[in-house]
Amino acid sequence: MNMKNMLKSLIWGGGVISLMLLGNPITAQVVVPPSLNETSVAPLTVYNCFEPVINCDMLQRSGEDVLKAITWDNGTRPPLPPGGTLSCANAAPGINQAYVYIEDWVGNQLTFALQSRSKQPDIVLADDMQNPGVDYYIGVVYVMGPNSFTTFWPNPYTQFNQTVWLDVYHLTNAGTATMAATLYSSTQVKAFNSSFGDIDLVAHQGHPHIDMWSDMANTINGLPSMHRFAMSWTQYDPSGILSNVYYIHDDITTLTPFSSISNLPFRATMADVACHTSTDNEAIINIATSDDTGKHLFYTSINTTLGIVSTPLLLDTFPSLFPRIEAMSQAQLGLATWQVVAQIRDTLTNVKWQVFGYNDLNIGNPTYLSDIAVLGYNTDFKAAAVAAGVGNISGDIGNTQYTTGFYDWYSQQNIYSRAIDLNSGLPFDPDFYQVNNKPLINVTWDLPHVYAVSNCSNSGYGLLSAYTSNKLDGFFGGVIYKYSGNMFQYKPTSVNPKTTKMQWVIYPNPSNNHVSITGLKTTAKYTVHNSQGTKLQSGTTAGSINIAKLPTGLYTIRLQEGTRKETLRFTKP
Repeated sequence: MNMKNMLKSLIWGGGVISLMLLGNPITAQVVVPPSLNETSVAPLTVYNCFEPVINCDMLQRSGEDVLKAITWDNGTRPPLPPGGTLSCANAAPGINQAYVYIEDWVGNQLTFALQSRSKQPDIVLADDMQNPGVDYYIGVVYVMGPNSFTTFWPNPYTQFNQTVWLDVYHLTNAGTATMAATLYSSTQVKAFNSSFGDIDLVAHQGHPHIDMWSDMANTINGLPSMHRFAMSWTQYDPSGILSNVYYIHDDITTLTPFSSISNLPFRATMADVACHTSTDNEAIINIATSDDTGKHLFYTSINTTLGIVSTPLLLDTFPSLFPRIEAMSQAQLGLATWQVVAQIRDTLTNVKWQVFGYNDLNIGNPTYLSDIAVLGYNTDFKAAAVAAGVGNISGDIGNTQYTTGFYDWYSQQNIYSRAIDLNSGLPFDPDFYQVNNKPLINVTWDLPHVYAVSNCSNSGYGLLSAYTSNKLDGFFGGVIYKYSGNMFQYKPTSVNPKTTKMQWVIYPNPSNNHVSITGLKTTAKYTVHNSQGTKLQSGTTAGSINIAKLPTGLYTIRLQEGTRKETLRFTKP
């Protein structure tokens, strides 16, 4: 029996309604996030047992300019039932609320709320094909419904009257202080069925997800455009006993009440979705699910060009929950096309979990990602996440690997990432990276909801992680992100100190006379740009840059040390 099998032996593993709205623009607030450090994008009261759902996406404009998007909610667990039986004393908010955070390439930020009672959001960034390279669209899918539940059939935590929505916002003036997001459309994708009392969330894990195809035939600034999406969700079937996986695909600006909604020909829970274009130029939807009985792990593909749904591929017979899937959106022969990550129950304790990775190159021999032999046996790994790029067409990090991640729930309360080689489907052993700078405190409930990771979906450039904690530097909790540029760069840890590069940090910030850069090994070239992108000064530095002659404003410093490049931001008050 090989090591992988030895480890596996120890681990058990209706209707559509469309509503078109035009809203008032949401104005931007110009702030300066510290580069490569944990950055709080919003304060958040995180209740024990009610960890928010969080997802993220990025889009590359050109060069090192990227647009970031993060969405989250304030918790999805319902209030305690009469005579409460949950393991914690808190009750979640009576009204759920989901939010969106946008940050452009010069540091301008927007934060705005979705509809009241919104929850479980996922997000994508798309190009405005009428004004390419200038304006964008933000697509957010989510569940909406009361945060109430039944204490009887079919179980004590089942929520009724839940619907699935897709909201699209038009993002204009990105890269300027007047950046604004206007609601373009709001579409109720799944309508409430009063005959059966639609059920989503908690018991059947409705969790809508969204992904996009890259369009190589219509490029913008030399990069494939992004404008067609696919989304998935699960909901009760009319029998009121089991749940089905539904999916829909369309252009981000043209979803109508007549769009075709389909479902997979088997019952499952928690469907995640990823899009890719095959080598035959066919548009493929990839869906990862666990069935709603034995929780076996499945992969299914839908060829939307030919109208063919594949026979479900059984990835794992051990009970698994909350699988996540990502795909290289431009497939290439011989390379891993899709990657699934999922947590598998540890049968020895029937409490703890381990994380495995599955792709089309390792069928029957999934990768043991959490690796308790390296990270320690007293662990409980959950919150599986995965990201990828367009395909192996450049040196951008998301085009040469899948970035996978998971959270050590039980002991250290850290998030770890591992890279999966696109050519072999195997991890770059023993490369582990710790994402968070400080332990995440009291993150205790929802399995998939603490961590999200993304590359730029149109290029594979950069690496963005987003997560939550109920404590941040001793203050209120927050939604936190870390952006690592075009490299796998996170906090150095004892797990892998050799392959993690030292962070470049700029200080003091704000500053009037000079700024210093820590982490440089040799003299680096630099250029200083204002918020409009104009280069104002350049030179070389061993760690200090004189900014006394610059006027008041927001600036970026672009550094190059050998082949390594990074962009830092500072403010002169």
